[in-house]
Amino acid sequence: MDTSWNKYFEELEAFYAHPDIATWKAVLGTELHYHFGFFPEGDESLRQACRLAVESLYRWLPKGNSVLDAGCGWGGPLNMLVNEHG
Repeated sequence: MDTSWNKYFEELEAFYAHPDIATWKAVLGTELHYHFGFFPEGDESLRQACRLAVESLYRWLPKGNSVLDAGCGWGGPLNMLVNEHG
């Protein structure tokens, strides 16, 4: 394998393996949400779009229902559901 690719993969591994969550918050934002966004007006910021995507699910999830978060990542959308919707 090309040595430049080896260096790339080493740097990528070091980034994802970093134990300090502050690094992830700097990249992903404080809510650690990076899976999807909803841009209904087209001028929403990325943070607003990520929040809107989760908030748009609230009407379909009655309070007290169970939700399985089988995705990857930090659980930002699930955290929003639990803390803001119940």
